[in-house]
Amino acid sequence: MSSSFEKQLKKVDQLIVHGKLKESYEIINEEIKKKEISKEEELRFLAFKSELEFYFGNFDESIRLADVILKKSKGLNNLLTSVDALTWKAISCFFNGRTGDCLKTIEKGKTTISSAKNLPEKAFAKRKAQFQTWQAFIVIHLGDFDKGLELAKEASSFAEKSEYKNVISLNLLILAECYAKLGENERC
Repeated sequence: MSSSFEKQLKKVDQLIVHGKLKESYEIINEEIKKKEISKEEELRFLAFKSELEFYFGNFDESIRLADVILKKSKGLNNLLTSVDALTWKAISCFFNGRTGDCLKTIEKGKTTISSAKNLPEKAFAKRKAQFQTWQAFIVIHLGDFDKGLELAKEASSFAEKSEYKNVISLNLLILAECYAKLGENERC
């Protein structure tokens, strides 16, 4: 992959971190239209686009993009992109009221993550923490606060390893919610 592609990915990622969602969305759309973009590059941009659609509240579109990624990535060696797609699909299904699809996607995500080997530590830690933190969110909102707390605690070590502020913040928020719902407010 070209260094210009990696620069654009990093720029999109940073724009998302800083809340400049529309600007990152525009860059993604411009990059996807380029003829010289590889299939793997397109899928990585689509993963960001699925994330953005979730943030915009366009859950159906986030799910559709995640499904496109999962279908097109068969046979490619891009586990991290698949985990991203499964993360945004699971949480979008949950917010869309499709709890059964959400839980199936979580199981698929757990299987995918458990098969990960020889990946860059920070990149893997980010995906694992992000996936598991959203899983904890879903579990506590389905009423299993103890399991949610367990998942959020486990995800916190991965969040710290990732050094990704958005994931760390989300994880701390979910941990606080778990403690509050379990009546352990003094730990918040």
